[in-house]
Amino acid sequence: VTTSVDRLAAIATLPKEERGEGTNLGNEVGLRMQNVSFRYEDGVNVMNGFSFDFKPCTITAVMGRTGVGKSTLMRMVPGLISPQEGEVAFYNNSEQASASALTRCNVAYVPQGNSLISGTIRSNLLLGDPKASEEQMREVLRIAVADFVLDLPDGLDTPCSESGGGLSEGQAQRIAIARALLRQGNILLLDEATSALDAETEQQLIANISSLAKEKQQTVLFITDKCNLRCKHCSVYGSAGYKQRKFEDIVEDMKYSYQLGSRFIDLEGGEPTLWKEDERTINDLIDAAL
Repeated sequence: VTTSVDRLAAIATLPKEERGEGTNLGNEVGLRMQNVSFRYEDGVNVMNGFSFDFKPCTITAVMGRTGVGKSTLMRMVPGLISPQEGEVAFYNNSEQASASALTRCNVAYVPQGNSLISGTIRSNLLLGDPKASEEQMREVLRIAVADFVLDLPDGLDTPCSESGGGLSEGQAQRIAIARALLRQGNILLLDEATSALDAETEQQLIANISSLAKEKQQTVLFITDKCNLRCKHCSVYGSAGYKQRKFEDIVEDMKYSYQLGSRFIDLEGGEPTLWKEDERTINDLIDAAL
């Protein structure tokens, strides 16, 4: 009880968010971070002068060791936290808007941990879009490789308790992703949202999301600590993480990822070193990684 009271007291002291009509920038929205610095109240500085342009309709994997600022970056995008210095802004070909509660309508976000609530699978999905049809729910479940739900005795009306009780962690993660896909946000954020999935399911899920993002002209950012996923879905590379891998693996991964046209940024190295696919050949990328 004391813990609950303390949490409520902490929430009551939080500053009120900006209110007003949301700023929806439509399709083909990018995200630009310029000289962003952030430190928590305990004085820990997790980002210092970070700049990067997540261009419209790209898929970017964000990697790095624990505490380097990956989740902090993700939380800045929907305006849950703001940098002490620098700017986080959405943009399209005609306008720009700083990240805040008013630009949150541009974002579909799957945070770390299990975010399902007590109710049914249907009621959880409808949080993404209260007007979603049965057909739309079935489709996002398929994309999220969560169509196992349709084989359950009660299907979409299967009960689940808070935090997805009654489901495995991997099943709950996929349902949470399906819910996010129902949102109309044109930037999709996945914060280690596939951590409990086996490699085959994860690869299928990312492939499905890649196809959907291309169709809907979405921009996708995902955090992952899995090397194989990073390599297979990125064609812009940081310098870290490849030197201890076999040459054959690097060649095959880079050939595959180069074709997908996605991108990779490694926060752990500080100022990112990047090579763009239109500036270097596949052989240049291989040589740079060795």
